[in-house]
Amino acid sequence: MAVVVALVLLLTAGCGSGHPAAPASLAPPLAGSQVGGAHYDLQQDRGHWVVVAFQASTCAPCTKELPVMVAFAAAHPEVRLVSVGLAETPDDFSSFLAPFAITWPAVPDRDGTISEGWKVDSLPVTVMVDPEGQVRQRWTGVVDQAQLAAAVA
Repeated sequence: MAVVVALVLLLTAGCGSGHPAAPASLAPPLAGSQVGGAHYDLQQDRGHWVVVAFQASTCAPCTKELPVMVAFAAAHPEVRLVSVGLAETPDDFSSFLAPFAITWPAVPDRDGTISEGWKVDSLPVTVMVDPEGQVRQRWTGVVDQAQLAAAVA
């Protein structure tokens, strides 16, 4: 089932609305091996704002969004970021992210389990998690620095 979901998501990559929503619910679990092998768990970032970016190497809008994420990370070092690579192997996700020289955790989601738990139905999807672990903002489509900055203001 997860493979079918992942395939559908890859085929619809970038078809999102870009409109934010503001559900106030506890963020779903996000834990796994990062590119490079270290373990990541969203729980370790409690106490900080966290941008969770769902991406894939087959998603052209994701490629457009990554420079925005890099610039946002540089301008807001107090905010944590994590990239989740839908249906990506560690090698493929690493190759996709390498040109952007990201400095935050990158977690390949090869079987789509993490993305399914976060109800990701198109790409890119960006979620802002507050310091208490609550989902505060969600965007489908390419997000910009102003949207991210406003969410943590």
